[in-house]
Amino acid sequence: MFFGEFAYKVDDKGRMPLPPVFRQYLKEGVVIRPGAEKCIVAKSLEQFQREAESIQSSRFSPAAKRRLERAIFGTAVVLSFDTQGRINLPTNLKSHAGIGSDSVVVGRGLSEFEIWSKKDWEEENAKAVKELAAILEELNNSQLGQEN
Repeated sequence: MFFGEFAYKVDDKGRMPLPPVFRQYLKEGVVIRPGAEKCIVAKSLEQFQREAESIQSSRFSPAAKRRLERAIFGTAVVLSFDTQGRINLPTNLKSHAGIGSDSVVVGRGLSEFEIWSKKDWEEENAKAVKELAAILEELNNSQLGQEN
């Protein structure tokens, strides 16, 4: 499970640590890819395989499925940890997320976490906090509708 917010420095070679509490779920490696927002999405290899199976069995049109597969699998990278618990962020993914020397790792619950530039995370988090009450109310209303 991936919970919490952790600030890390990215060195000149693109290396950054991941939270030790996250590493226990990433023993076989971590898969990273560009996120829909200006961030990097990361998950365990096992979770990425589940996502791949879900995409393969999806009911998208063939053209939409090809685009989705290209966007997900064509941009994904499998990384392992060095002896200091760091991963090496590829230049294209650092660029996508606008990550310089300051990064923030943000848990997203059961399946994944994200890596943001500190500046962009502060902006995104401010939006999320501002919208939290409305989102929670919508969630509660949708759950009430399922009970009927």
